[in-house]
Amino acid sequence: MDRDGPTPTQASQTWLLRRIRHKLRLMSFRPLFRVFIHEGTGNLGDAIQTIALCRLLGSGCVGTYRDRPIPATGAEIPLVANGWLGYHRPNLTSSAVFAGVHLARHEAAFAQWIAQSPSPAGARDPYTQGLLSAFRVPSEMIGCATLTLPRYRGVRQGRMAVDAVAPGAETFTNQIPNLDWPAQWALAVDLLDRLRRAEVVYTSRLHVALPCLAFGTPVVFPAAAFEAAGEKQRLSLLFDLPFAFDEPVTADVGPQAARFSAFLTRALGPLEPAAEAIIPLPQEP
Repeated sequence: MDRDGPTPTQASQTWLLRRIRHKLRLMSFRPLFRVFIHEGTGNLGDAIQTIALCRLLGSGCVGTYRDRPIPATGAEIPLVANGWLGYHRPNLTSSAVFAGVHLARHEAAFAQWIAQSPSPAGARDPYTQGLLSAFRVPSEMIGCATLTLPRYRGVRQGRMAVDAVAPGAETFTNQIPNLDWPAQWALAVDLLDRLRRAEVVYTSRLHVALPCLAFGTPVVFPAAAFEAAGEKQRLSLLFDLPFAFDEPVTADVGPQAARFSAFLTRALGPLEPAAEAIIPLPQEP
């Protein structure tokens, strides 16, 4: 009888080959930086930020799960903390470089952790910079890694709505189920490619609006969505940008991108950005 798809034996062999390739890569791979990877977040925006950061840092990134204890192994590899810092109090024994971070929970504990950094903190938004200033932690406003995504100058096609309502637009969402890290990465890469080439994007999501600004894709953020947002402080970055609500916005965010990249160079030394971000595999415990 003919079978559709691989047999159980073939599937087992395929799995074994993948594990062997993974181990061989780890044996030959010498990571230069650690970055946060994610599980159970429910928000594709986390993976989108990691993609943008990994492109800037180059091909030498390894992942550590944001909401788990930071592994003791590999402490000599700089951890570049990015985005929202997570649900759990930090492991204060691990130093990091904070590049485009947002505080919204355990603020005092995170400020204590950030204060241990060898360089000033890079705040993602004015709200976070204000909090760090209140805790007397040196910081500067550098924005989000997603603003550094490269400009797209090719053909555009199609209207998109990401967690927004727009008649005639193809609908998407940044809300995701409990996916493993490779699945999150793949979804984020696909969404970014669609955003890059769209004619116009309607959204209520910060990490859709910011990549669109970087790509040069016209983006509409409804004022009603801002008013309905439960944590408006997350969106305070929009007021640091050439931005307006309820209308298609294209803006030159080159100065903001340069500010973010210059911060990383000062903190980490010269970097070799990659043409395309490579998924950071989880760090071995």
